[in-house]
Amino acid sequence: MIWPVHKEGLDKNKIFTGTYNQLGWNISVITRAAKDPEAIFAYLDWQTGPEGQRVLFWGPPGLYWDGVQEDGITPKFTEKYTTDAAGLNKLQSVSINLMWNGNTVYIDSTKAKYESTLPVEKRNWATRWQQDITWKTQMDATEFNNINPAPDSPEGIIDQRVKDIFLEARAKALYAKSDQEVTAILDKAEKDAQAAGYAKSLDYKTKKWQENVKKLGKK
Repeated sequence: MIWPVHKEGLDKNKIFTGTYNQLGWNISVITRAAKDPEAIFAYLDWQTGPEGQRVLFWGPPGLYWDGVQEDGITPKFTEKYTTDAAGLNKLQSVSINLMWNGNTVYIDSTKAKYESTLPVEKRNWATRWQQDITWKTQMDATEFNNINPAPDSPEGIIDQRVKDIFLEARAKALYAKSDQEVTAILDKAEKDAQAAGYAKSLDYKTKKWQENVKKLGKK
C-alpha cells in the first residue's frame, strides 16, 4: 500500500482517490406486508448495535472475541483473532451476506483501537493501511448525493453526452505523451461539453448541491 501518486509540488493531503458519504450505501425497509413490523425493527436495531455487529462481524462469543471491555461495547479479542486470519476471512465472507444493517463506525473504530495495541507485524493488513492511508485519502462527499438529473430529462440527456465526451477524453489523456497534449485534450473536451449544453447541467447540479449543503448545515 502506498500513498496516492501525485505530481510533485501538489499537496498530498488534498489528493483523494475515493469518497465516502454519511448516508451509507444500502437501505433496509419493512414492507406493509410484515406481520410484526415492531419485531423486525427490534432485530434491525439489535443488528446495528454493538452486540449484533460483534456477532455478525467476528462470530459468536468465544471464537475471535470473548466478552467486552470496561466501556461495555468494545470486544475483548482472543488470540485466535491475530493467529487465524484465514478463518476470520472465511467467516466474514459468509456473514457479510447477513449484514443488512451495517455500523461501519463501530466496526472500524473498534478494529483500529485494538490493532493499535499490537506490534506492526501482528496487525491486520487491511486495518493497518486503513488507518495509515486509505481513510486519510477519502473525501466526504455527502453533500454531492442525489444531485444528478433524471436520465430522461433535458439535463439528464446533456449529462449523458458530457459523460461520453469525458470517457473519450480520459482515454486519450491516459496515453498522451506530454502535459501539453493532455491540456489540449482537456481543452477540446471542455469546448465540446459546453457545446452539448454542459452549463445547463451544471446549473441544475449546483442548485441541488447547495440545497444539500444547507441541509447539512454547512456554509
